[in-house]
Amino acid sequence: MKFHKYAELFPLLEGDEFDALVEDVRENGLLEPVFLYEKQIIDGRNRFRACEVAGVEPEFREYSGDDPLGFVVSMNLKRRHLSPSQLYMLATTLEEIYAKEAKERQRASEGRGKKGTTISSDLLGEARTKAAQAVGGVWEAGVTKAKRVKELAPELAEEVWAGRMPIGQAYEIARSSEQESVRRDIAKKVQEEHATVAGTRSLIAHKLGKVESPPTAREQRELSGISAWQWGVRELRATIPTMELGAAERARNDILGTDDYEGTLSMLERRIQELKGGDNR
Repeated sequence: MKFHKYAELFPLLEGDEFDALVEDVRENGLLEPVFLYEKQIIDGRNRFRACEVAGVEPEFREYSGDDPLGFVVSMNLKRRHLSPSQLYMLATTLEEIYAKEAKERQRASEGRGKKGTTISSDLLGEARTKAAQAVGGVWEAGVTKAKRVKELAPELAEEVWAGRMPIGQAYEIARSSEQESVRRDIAKKVQEEHATVAGTRSLIAHKLGKVESPPTAREQRELSGISAWQWGVRELRATIPTMELGAAERARNDILGTDDYEGTLSMLERRIQELKGGDNR
């Protein structure tokens, strides 16, 4: 039976993971049906293959919704533990699909007679936003970096998708050299040393004989995978020990009612009590 193109967005299980699935199906039967769409398997390729190996008759169910792509992404995100970097790479593929669909709609609205229609920047932006939201609301800046890695260094994109390298390090390596052999040498060193983004820049500078430039605050925040608000709170935490009473109280009031990210509100409360205690002595 053929696999639907959307099902192939995610890699097949191999090795020990697949063997474990086969054994589970052999012992417990198929617990979740294999879903079909347009007479092809859209979700459940691994379950179908495991049934074949285990000698178990698979159960099929027809997908009847109106968003097959969203269905595939949702089902796989529930069962797979993808890293933020892998989600960025997945979002780039979804962006390509959404952009292609948007281009088809644009052509239809302008008349089928038009060929070579260039998709508008607004529609491209919408495709990127939709893709980022589809994989759980990752940062669009990370999606942009992942897209750049795919364009400049496909071999590094494969490493990121396989979970062997974070997107931040891959991005730095991808734009460091046009020579694949050089990029591979740097990537190998980064993986061996488990280098951070800053460490990757140092390795690149050493390899190419260049003076490295430190990451900007914005780059650090984007590559950290946390929101701008969380980044701001994290920076706020560093200033709490030296805050005056008025500043501490204003900061506390600003974040009251929000998630106590990394215990920041508790730290402010302790600082305020400490300062008030000092005033009473």
